Amino acid sequence: QYPLYIFTTDGVWAAKVSETGTYSSVTPVSRDIVDNIDSITQIDDSVLYASSRGIMLLEGSKSTCISDILDGEMHWDSLPHLSEILATAGLSVPPISKFRTFLSGCSMIYDYYNQRIIVYNSIHSYAYVYSLKSKLWGMMPSKFIGEVNNYPSSYVLMLSDATTYVADMKNTKAYSVADGNPIPVFFVTRPQKLDEQDIFKTIGSLAVRGDFVRTHLGSALW
Repeated sequence: QYPLYIFTTDGVWAAKVSETGTYSSVTPVSRDIVDNIDSITQIDDSVLYASSRGIMLLEGSKSTCISDILDGEMHWDSLPHLSEILATAGLSVPPISKFRTFLSGCSMIYDYYNQRIIVYNSIHSYAYVYSLKSKLWGMMPSKFIGEVNNYPSSYVLMLSDATTYVADMKNTKAYSVADGNPIPVFFVTRPQKLDEQDIFKTIGSLAVRGDFVRTHLGSALW
């Protein structure tokens, strides 16, 4: 719809092209201002960028915030014994900054083959991952310090043990575990509402459904 977006201190504008090839008109499409130029990322049919509201998805003349769910505090320490539970799998919880603070120095990688957006900040040891298929967010460990966009491929620059190397985002093992061993992960759900809140309840059993190795799976109920 628009061959050119113009990011200014007054918002985002879109330009149309006339039959002669010149820009014939300019239309305001969003009042959101880009906080970080490095965050501007083009995907198949839209553009992503970080603003004071969060991560914005600009598609045609429509601008939508896709990161609202990440606003607020993450109180990992409020879960008793979490550190001990994770230690059994060789995991630890990194200190998590507020998402808006994380965005101030972020960059984005468009992983075309896996249909996801990776939002990283080189001063943090974690990155956010947005699935374009499920529209859900996750997190992953990160040593990313830069990226090279060579659509449809994307290459990421990583810093490990004072050595910088390049990995192809298409090959997930290249930037996770090189030897093919299982990758430990953990999931924490939001609190579950069990109807009458002032009545004591008993949990009789927990069911975890998926394709797992039984001896490699554990669960905890808070």
